[in-house]
Amino acid sequence: RNGVYVGCNDEQLKSLGLERLEDITGKTDKDLIWKDHADKLMEVDNRVMTEGIEIITEEEVILFNGHKAIFLSKKVPLRGAD
Repeated sequence: RNGVYVGCNDEQLKSLGLERLEDITGKTDKDLIWKDHADKLMEVDNRVMTEGIEIITEEEVILFNGHKAIFLSKKVPLRGAD
């Protein structure tokens, strides 16, 4: 809800130049290599949560090694009892 990463898959860690899950856990988009796009990403996340809709986004970022990459992200609301 507050935009903090609780995890990711191994491929995302690798593309970020990170080695351990702990290197992303607790961080926000503003802390990562795509920080220049953080406001747009956070806006999409907020829409998913407030409107309860699924959104597929295309995100172009420069990776840690200087290469450009395009990520397709499928964002869906996850609901729990709390």
